[in-house]
Amino acid sequence: MQTSFGTNQHTLTPNIARRLACSARGESHHHYTKDEEALLSKIIQLTFTLDDDTYEEWSESWLPLEQSAPAATTTNRMYGMPGTKPQAGDENKTEDLWNPNKRGAPKGQIGIGGFLGPCSAMLLMSLLYSARAARFDLFKPINYLAKMITRWDSLNDQRLHRLMCYIYSSIDCVLSNWIGDDPKDLTSHLYADANFAGCPYTLRSTNGEHHNIQAKNTRIAWAAASTGQTSTAQSTPEAEIVSMNTAMRSKGELGLDIWPVLLKHYHKDEDIPWKGVTFAHEDNTTAIVCFRTGQNKTMKTLERGHGVQLSWNHGRFSSDDYILIHTRTSHMTADIYTKGFNDANTWRRLRRLINVYTKEELSKGWLSPDPDSYAAKDIEGIEVDIKDVNPHYTYIMSGESELNTDFRKPAKIKPQK
Repeated sequence: MQTSFGTNQHTLTPNIARRLACSARGESHHHYTKDEEALLSKIIQLTFTLDDDTYEEWSESWLPLEQSAPAATTTNRMYGMPGTKPQAGDENKTEDLWNPNKRGAPKGQIGIGGFLGPCSAMLLMSLLYSARAARFDLFKPINYLAKMITRWDSLNDQRLHRLMCYIYSSIDCVLSNWIGDDPKDLTSHLYADANFAGCPYTLRSTNGEHHNIQAKNTRIAWAAASTGQTSTAQSTPEAEIVSMNTAMRSKGELGLDIWPVLLKHYHKDEDIPWKGVTFAHEDNTTAIVCFRTGQNKTMKTLERGHGVQLSWNHGRFSSDDYILIHTRTSHMTADIYTKGFNDANTWRRLRRLINVYTKEELSKGWLSPDPDSYAAKDIEGIEVDIKDVNPHYTYIMSGESELNTDFRKPAKIKPQK
């Protein structure tokens, strides 16, 4: 079965559609009421594009919409659900796609309503399979909605509809890695970020991590993740520490096993023995101080609630395997995995930083964010060679780290009396 959420058609047999929808709800087919049968038929019909033969077979083997349609109501007309009749001024609204975000639609409420719950698991898992391979920008919305499958409401209907609209409008976006440097100049990077109390239902934070290989003319994204934290964080630094700990344990340690093996033979002729290092990027100064000193004087729930041993992180950063760098907010690539954005320039900047491009961007060589998309304070005083294809590398390497400072505060000179 080939699925597509663009303009291509595919075959979806009635048995498969019925079985997927029932399994998502955890019930057998005969438990559905007539209204639920009609609702699921309409939703899946509008979600997928069926050929004529398949739709005819489907309509014969499953309940016809005309025989089981719910009563026409104002809500049904707004949502474009079955059983509606054209009203004065509607201009045949029943032919429109189901849209909970359209103007005039009822406002969603937490814990109330929701039509897409029975087929949400089928849709989200189909999307996640492709997102893990080629669309890292979809991780946050997919994984967030996946947590809502068992407590679906009308707000999640709106979120899922908006996600499908975004996918339809960006169907040509692809993950594209590029390299233009000598392999001995490549370096491994880890980004970790968190959205404090980002979930409106549980007030739990969201972890975001991104792993890539970079140089001045190279950016290769090889792993990413967006996951919800298992316990409620009490502060932003606590959420950031948990996010970095998760990123280091899940894929950071694996990267230290993989990339030194792949890159070490490019350094065999060097006088000084080469050792693979991962540059860890963090944008919260309080979390950086905790990692650097290994001290935690205020976050009492860090170990009990999240299972994070700060001493382990301190030991890893004190070793030769990691170098912790303070990265400014505009350059934090993992930000795209923690929250949504309503600014197109910010979204475009982060999307390019994770190597997801449109066909136009690839054809015209727009591989890095536009300079004006950065905050002025985040690029002030940093000189970038205009020949570099990846100026982001220069920006992130200019952050405060053990490479350029000893972390000692300047002495205060007392005025003479």
